[in-house]
Amino acid sequence: MRIKGRITGLSGWQRKLRTNYCKLVVWQAYCDIYGSHFKLGFKTPEAAWKANPVIQGTIDPRDFCRVFKNGVRWARS
Repeated sequence: MRIKGRITGLSGWQRKLRTNYCKLVVWQAYCDIYGSHFKLGFKTPEAAWKANPVIQGTIDPRDFCRVFKNGVRWARS
């Protein structure tokens, strides 16, 4: 699915977290560097992994966000 970036307006992607990151260790590495789990509203990388939310992003990290079932996009700044 092609989407527009929440902040930048760039073309991007949308998929489940576990589809985007092949293993928990890879996801944890991103969380250690970028704090990705905090941006999605989770206290730990493991909690985000377990919830497996739909995420969106582009080549710009500012567009990384969580998508709820009603289509609302959310990211902690």
